[in-house]
Amino acid sequence: DLIGTVLIGACAIMFGNSLLSMYTTDTNVISIAYDMLKIVALFYPTYIFIEVISAALKACGDTTNSMIITLIGICVVRVAYVLFMPFTSSLQILYCYPISWVITSTIFIIYYFIFKKRKLA
Repeated sequence: DLIGTVLIGACAIMFGNSLLSMYTTDTNVISIAYDMLKIVALFYPTYIFIEVISAALKACGDTTNSMIITLIGICVVRVAYVLFMPFTSSLQILYCYPISWVITSTIFIIYYFIFKKRKLA
């Protein structure tokens, strides 16, 4: 999953302008969309940890904690970011995605090792 995501993200960044020009010919729109694409594609591999570890925890029967971590890490962090961060451009709002992905992935990784240690003990 991680390797595929990195490859798709790299291709999206390398060929982003060409891909986006299939949807519009407006160079301003393509420029803004390409800036957005670079932000999301660069950090999207961190989202893989959320999906994989969350699924592993759910498979082990730990659905509630997985849901709470996702709810706080994705929803609460994004809402707090949008409410409390001063913005000078619309692209800065987009950073709520990679920030929430990194925070939630980190929480999931830490929780997974605590959960794993507790289950093995």
